[in-house]
Amino acid sequence: MSLSKGTRGLRSRLPLDVPLDLRGVSAKRSRDIVAGMTKAIGAKPRGGATPLRLLIAAASMTVAVAGHASASSIVYVKDANVWIANPDGSGQYQVTRDGSTANPYLHASQSDNGTIAASRGQKDVVVLKQNGDVVSSFTRTTQPLDPAISPDGNLIAFSDQKLSCGLSYFCYAVRVVTPTGDLRRTVGDGAQPAWIDNVRLASAYNNIIDWHRTDLDSLALWFGSSDISTTSSLVADVDVAPNLSRVAYVENNGAQLFFPAMAGDPPAKPVGNCSISTPNGGIFDGPSFSPDGAELSWAEGSGIYRASFGTPDASGCPALQRQLIIPGGADPDWGPANVNPGARSTTPTPVTPSPGTDPIPGGAAVALKVGLTAPKSITLTALRAKGLSVQTSVTAACRGAVVLGIAKADAIRLKIGRDATIVAQAGPNALAAGSFSVTLRLKPKYAAKLKGARRLNAILVSTCVVGSDTPVVKASKIVLKG
Repeated sequence: MSLSKGTRGLRSRLPLDVPLDLRGVSAKRSRDIVAGMTKAIGAKPRGGATPLRLLIAAASMTVAVAGHASASSIVYVKDANVWIANPDGSGQYQVTRDGSTANPYLHASQSDNGTIAASRGQKDVVVLKQNGDVVSSFTRTTQPLDPAISPDGNLIAFSDQKLSCGLSYFCYAVRVVTPTGDLRRTVGDGAQPAWIDNVRLASAYNNIIDWHRTDLDSLALWFGSSDISTTSSLVADVDVAPNLSRVAYVENNGAQLFFPAMAGDPPAKPVGNCSISTPNGGIFDGPSFSPDGAELSWAEGSGIYRASFGTPDASGCPALQRQLIIPGGADPDWGPANVNPGARSTTPTPVTPSPGTDPIPGGAAVALKVGLTAPKSITLTALRAKGLSVQTSVTAACRGAVVLGIAKADAIRLKIGRDATIVAQAGPNALAAGSFSVTLRLKPKYAAKLKGARRLNAILVSTCVVGSDTPVVKASKIVLKG
């Protein structure tokens, strides 16, 4: 089964002895969800945990727990300003309000505690709190490019154009300064630096990636593009997973995004020619790993994408199915701090948020609604051969899943479970507002056991959640015919 806009992984069955007071959801609200959906599909709930209650609870738990586990944030640039959002694209908050076409914010990064360092215009770097309050700022004589604040927030690295150099094709140096702009190190030629930890940096240099020790003024070759792929071309936008599992960078003028596995600390060369190509509406830009290294975000022409690393193929490269989470966003930086800006010190200028976002926590959020369109019945033969195609929609960015379940009596009779059983699932996925085609396919162990069934009353559940809010659920009956 798959979501046409990408899936984050498949599980054919969930544990169904979950409490109705879902994590982050009150027991009363959970009962209200179940009661409302029970009435919507014409089922009559019996005492205790009915199949419908269990299926809805399980589907809701799928997205509620996933949302809870993904606590962190992505800082990015959009419409000449700095923004921050949850990793699924929800809760978008505009950090700065003074960016303009004439004097835009160009790049932003964040420390582990959520302090933001952003370049603005031609010569400025501004250090900000999430609420937009300025902590410090400084001005350089040459443009500071791609400032990256260290995980502990004590240093900022950036590259700038050297006044003179012996190479005609590359003329930049990596500088390390304090948040107030005091120079601490010039650590050699390079561009677009990324912190490996609080001491070490990686940077791009023509067709190679270097690593530096900022406490020793050191510069050393890490690896070249030809060490990973069969060609040698310009590399850019390097990032290193916090758990040192992978390194990511773009190549071929942004036409390819590489994410080989690390074989140890630098200078050990990464392994695996792992990449994706064909960016949507532009180039690959700004890859940034999740805090646990299990996922990757990056920008393309249409906005910011996110994907988890799937099961490796025969070559050892994981599947990477991209999902648009922030339309129009650029230069993402994923960090462990939650979105928690607090009150601004000054009254903000009103802005018009993008569809499906709430730029100011506590403001008027876009109400999340979930839609589900599916056939009333399908033959088991067709389900096994082609899968079940349905259409689901959401009105705001959220984390969602679609499941297909059968009733307790049928599950016991067919010996596939002791309770109402989810036999197919797509998601949970980070979804942007819109409509999605979903195809659910039976796993082989269920396909074989359902083969002799004549008629099964099943239920489809589509559910989505924004942050830690109550999951929104849409359900529909479907008959599986033998």
